[in-house]
Amino acid sequence: MDMKYPIGIQTFSEIRNEGYVYIDKTAFVYRIANKNKFNFLSRPRRFGKSLLLSTFQSYFEGHRHMFDGLAIETLEREWVKYPVMHFDLNTVNYDDPDGVYSLLSFQLARYEKEYGISTNESSLSNRFQLLIAESLRITGRKVVILVDEYEKPLLSTIGKHENHERFRAELKSFYATLKTCEGSIRFVMLTGVTKYAHLSIFSDLNNIKDISLDEDYAAICGVTKDEIYRCFPHEIDEFAEKLSVSNETVVERLREMYDGYRFSKADVKVFNPYSLFNSLQDKSLGAYWAETGTPSYLVSLLKTHNYQLSKIEGVKVKAFDLTSIDADRSSPVPVIYQSGYLTIKDYNPDYDLYTLGYPNREVSQSFLEYILPFYSGLSSDMTGMTIAEIIEDIKTCDIDMMMERLRSLFADTPYSANKDYEFYYQDIIYTVFRLLGIWVETERYTSRGRIDLVVKTTDFVYVIEFKFKGTAEEAMQQIIDKGYADTYRSDSRKLILIGANFSADTHNIADYIVHYK
Repeated sequence: MDMKYPIGIQTFSEIRNEGYVYIDKTAFVYRIANKNKFNFLSRPRRFGKSLLLSTFQSYFEGHRHMFDGLAIETLEREWVKYPVMHFDLNTVNYDDPDGVYSLLSFQLARYEKEYGISTNESSLSNRFQLLIAESLRITGRKVVILVDEYEKPLLSTIGKHENHERFRAELKSFYATLKTCEGSIRFVMLTGVTKYAHLSIFSDLNNIKDISLDEDYAAICGVTKDEIYRCFPHEIDEFAEKLSVSNETVVERLREMYDGYRFSKADVKVFNPYSLFNSLQDKSLGAYWAETGTPSYLVSLLKTHNYQLSKIEGVKVKAFDLTSIDADRSSPVPVIYQSGYLTIKDYNPDYDLYTLGYPNREVSQSFLEYILPFYSGLSSDMTGMTIAEIIEDIKTCDIDMMMERLRSLFADTPYSANKDYEFYYQDIIYTVFRLLGIWVETERYTSRGRIDLVVKTTDFVYVIEFKFKGTAEEAMQQIIDKGYADTYRSDSRKLILIGANFSADTHNIADYIVHYK
C-alpha cells in the first residue's frame, strides 16, 4: 500500500487515526512537558510547529491510544487529562484593524461555551483570566495553554504602523494573563517565527524557556537523515528505481535540495518536512516549499533596509539576533534566518558567533528568484530568461555576449529602481550569477584588499572588479596592483580577469576590460 504523507495536515489525531506517516517526535514532547512550565519555540513556516502543538494537545488531553507504538508510550505512566486551550493566530487577514480582537474573542468564546461561562466582559485579558480560573475550578486541574504563531499579527503588519501598534498593545495585554495566572497554569507552549523584541511577554515572563537554539531539541521539527532511512526505505527504493540511480544517490539529491537546516550549536541538520514529503510522494525534486510563497513581511524589510543581498552568505551574528526581531533595527538578517532562508552553518564558541548561509539549493534558488525582481524592477519572466541565456555565455566563456546581456538587463531596469550606489549594481550581478547555479563569492578578502566578485565554474575562475563613476582601466589596475589573481594562480582552471565600470549618467556598464591568464 502506498505511503500516506501528511501534506498540509497539522492535526496529530487525524494523522494517527487516518494512517498517515508520522515521524516520532514524542520523546521531545515528554521531555519538554515534564521539564519546563513556560516554553517558546521558533521555527520557519512549514516545519511542523502546528503539528507539534497538536501533539502536545493530544498528550495533555490524555489520549493514550493515539500514542500506541510511539516513544512516549514507554515514558508516560499517568496520562492525566488537563483542560487545554489552543489558540491559533494564523487564520485571519490582519488588514482588518479589528483582526486580533475578533479572532481571540471567537476562540475564547469557544472555550467559554465548553465550560459554561457567561460574561458581559469585553476585555480579552479579563475574559482569559476568568476562563483559566473557571476551568481550574470545574476540572480540578491546572490549565495547559498552547499558542500557534503567537506573533503573526505583528509580522503581517510590518510597515503598517497603525494596525501594528494596535495589535501589539492587544497582544501584550492578552499574553500578560499568562503571568497573572501563573499559579493556575500547568504548561505553556508558544510557537512562532521569532521573539518580538517590543512584545513584553519575554520580559514579563522572565521564566519562559526559549528552546529554539537548545541542542537537546535541534531535531524536534524537521526530518533527520537517519529518520529518512528508517521511515522510508521502500520509498527510497522506488525513487531510486525511477531515476535509475542508487539509493545513496537519491538520498544525496534529497539532501542537496531539502536538507541543511541547523537550529543549534550542535551540528544536527534536518530536512524541510513539507518539501521532503512532497518529493517522496511525487518522486520528483521540485521546489515545493518555495511554491508556498515568500512572506510579504520579509520583502518589506529587505526593501525598507535596502539590504545588500551579496552580503547574506557568511554573515555572522550573535544568538540574540537569531531568535528575536526588532522591526526598527537596521538589519533584516534575523528575519531572513527565522523565515528559513538562512540557517546556521558554523558556530564559534570563542566569540559566541553563528555563521549563516543558505541551507540548500531549493532555498537559495527560490529566494533569489523571488527577490531579484524587487531589486531590479524587472518581471520574473524577464529575469528568468536573461539568466538562462547568461548560463550559456558563462559555460562557453563568451564574455562579450555576457556583458551585453548584463547591459540589456540594466537598460530594461526602470529608472526609478536605479540607485547611485556601487553595491546596487554589484548586488544584481551577484544575484544573477548565484541563480546560474555557479559558485559565487563577493568581496573576497585577500591580504591586500577585497575582490568584488569571484565566480567559479568547472572550467573557469572569473575575478571581477567594479568601479562606479570610474574607468574599466582603474578596475583592472586594482586587480593587478592588489594581486587579486594570485590566490588562483595554482588553480587548474582558466583564470579570467574582468574590470568593469558603471556610468552614473547611463546607469549601466559603460566599458570593461578582459585579461585571460
